Amino acid sequence: MSVRRSLAVCAVGLGLTLASAPAFAQVNGWKGLVSVESVGKQFRVYDPACDGKPVRGEYRFSRTSGAAQGRSDNRSGCGTTVVRTAPNVIHAHRACVIDPGVAVRCSNWWFF
Repeated sequence: MSVRRSLAVCAVGLGLTLASAPAFAQVNGWKGLVSVESVGKQFRVYDPACDGKPVRGEYRFSRTSGAAQGRSDNRSGCGTTVVRTAPNVIHAHRACVIDPGVAVRCSNWWFF
């Protein structure tokens, strides 16, 4: 598995926490590919795969485990990015591939 920019499905990620640098990591998952990046309140969900599967990014405002406090779906397809602004600073995110008719498969939470 290669590690690049953003957090992806069913795998371990790489996180960076620099003063104003984005938090990101990317890993190819066996059920698809999705990239998630967050900086402060800004949240981006990128779909680099041309597999017809929608992707989702979920985020939390605290550094503790639990359910998502917000999410953003990208159903626009191959090579597109959806950008959202959360109501609070994001401290954790994870990436998901929506496999229609099967399941939503998500990575582990990445805290930063």
